[in-house]
Amino acid sequence: MIAALLTIVLSGCFYTAKNSRKSIEYAGGAEYVVRITPEDNASPEEAKRMATEVADEIYERVNSLGIKSLKAEPEITDAGASVRVTYSDVSSKAQRLEIEELITRKPNLVFTDAFGNPLFDEFGHFRKAELPNGTNSLVPSSKRFYERQGNTPIKHSIVPLSNKGATGVYVNGENKVQLNLLPDRGMEWADATRYVSTLTGGNNRIVAWLDLAKYVEKFKADFPDVWNESKGNPVLAAHVDGNLKNILREHVIDAGQYLISDASVTKVIADTTFVIEGHFTSMQAKALAKKINYGSSHYSLDKVYSNYVIATYGKDAFHKAMIAGMVVFALIAVFLIVNYGLLGALSTISIALYVAITLAIFTVMKGEYSPEAIAALIIGIGMAVDANIITYERLKAEVYSGSTLQKSYKDANRKSFSTIFDANITTMIVAFVLFFFGTRNIVGLSVTLILSIALTLVVMLGFTRFASTLLVKTGVFDKRQHLLGVHKKFDTKVQKTINKFDYVKSSKWFILGSAIIFGVALIVMGTMAGIAGDIKAGFNLSQDFNGGSVIQISHPTKSLAEADIANIKNEMAHLSIPLDNFSNVFGDPDANGIKHVSSVKIMVDEGVDPKVLTSLV
Repeated sequence: MIAALLTIVLSGCFYTAKNSRKSIEYAGGAEYVVRITPEDNASPEEAKRMATEVADEIYERVNSLGIKSLKAEPEITDAGASVRVTYSDVSSKAQRLEIEELITRKPNLVFTDAFGNPLFDEFGHFRKAELPNGTNSLVPSSKRFYERQGNTPIKHSIVPLSNKGATGVYVNGENKVQLNLLPDRGMEWADATRYVSTLTGGNNRIVAWLDLAKYVEKFKADFPDVWNESKGNPVLAAHVDGNLKNILREHVIDAGQYLISDASVTKVIADTTFVIEGHFTSMQAKALAKKINYGSSHYSLDKVYSNYVIATYGKDAFHKAMIAGMVVFALIAVFLIVNYGLLGALSTISIALYVAITLAIFTVMKGEYSPEAIAALIIGIGMAVDANIITYERLKAEVYSGSTLQKSYKDANRKSFSTIFDANITTMIVAFVLFFFGTRNIVGLSVTLILSIALTLVVMLGFTRFASTLLVKTGVFDKRQHLLGVHKKFDTKVQKTINKFDYVKSSKWFILGSAIIFGVALIVMGTMAGIAGDIKAGFNLSQDFNGGSVIQISHPTKSLAEADIANIKNEMAHLSIPLDNFSNVFGDPDANGIKHVSSVKIMVDEGVDPKVLTSLV
């Protein structure tokens, strides 16, 4: 009990409270729209597909669970050939611009040798490497090899891959990454592999990088001593102690974010199709192919706009939600203690322990406290309370049937276990379905829900059961069962009153009532769909499902005054556009650090008359 109470107090006060991050709905933040422009003449379908894939890559690049240096988790949706990104708790212009640069920078794929020399020039032709003293050099096979010597800057090096040229494949019982070169670059790859295969001392490797130029720049600036020890070789610098057989540096710099592949080459490869082998799992092969395509695909990223966003629910809403949570927890505690005595008090402590551990792990994972995450936490609390109630009600029933307290407790645990376990497992299955098929917001909810269920089983079936078993086995309560909430005379009377109603006999009326309600719902929805000529018209779909427009209104030279905002809201009311679709967008802070509303954003569902939009603007 002491350990549990210390865990609750210390984790809550000294870790969770100081390191928690609120989502953009509670803390406000910044919003960005990035346009994705294919370099080739891509069809609208191809442009949208690329937008979706690039959106996924941007999300992975800036996801707080993947890149530890960032402290904001984005929320990304794709809309045609653009990506909308929102960041929570962005408070300065410098921070906003830093995130903007991260989002809009297209990573460059570079292939180097083991010494960090790019293998290809800005046209995708093989270039001669400048080898360190004492290293064997390649005897050129043709004059064209000499003509392409030169010191090509890293950021201009182009790998001659075809667009979307990397795919994860399963060949001869192994997962590999297959690369497809441009049709006219087979000889370039042959020259590159001929050169690399002749290098000795374990240096016959082709290293694939994303953002090598930025990696070198960052390493030189932040870790000059390590860079000098590595003699300017980015490959050596990426490994702990410069040992190529050792692990990548992950703590001082996330080297795995930049160095994505390191493959040995033992022979000349003259084909335009080849594979990278590395004992990959299926997911690793697909992830590597995705990164290679991200760095070599033919598209550009351009910022459409970026601006501050006011908190949807207001910055006080999070604190109010926490207060509401404490009130609810107090009511639950009173309910448990009144009904189950000391067992209820023990359950109250165990639920507090569950909440403390869940929030601590969620904070360690750099999760954001969003409405979805809080909803999942509340569901978990409900399931934790339910697990206790099932066990304790079963205990009462066993005592009322004539068993001793200790035998009743043992039987209650045994008989309630399957019910509690099945309820949590079925909910866990739903959470996994949401994780794999839901949108990003729903994925966040599912992760919190999975965590809540796992901890419910551990805390409720572990700590609570262990502590309550010790309590019952003392024998102190065999003659004082009322201290555990067992009131035989009162509960028996209540039970008899409840059992007077024959639920089974009346079940047909419940079924009929449900069927009538369901039938009326189908008729109403079908009628609305028939009138509109669209099956979707039977549902009140949000903009996430139904599409629509996002209108941003701003003054050309100054911030919006309160009167301007009031006029816009009045016009929205006149046009029957719900005020829920309205939000303020902050501008950059002024000299006094005060943020002014530079524009307002209004979301309008698809199907709204264009005249309405014109009138609103």
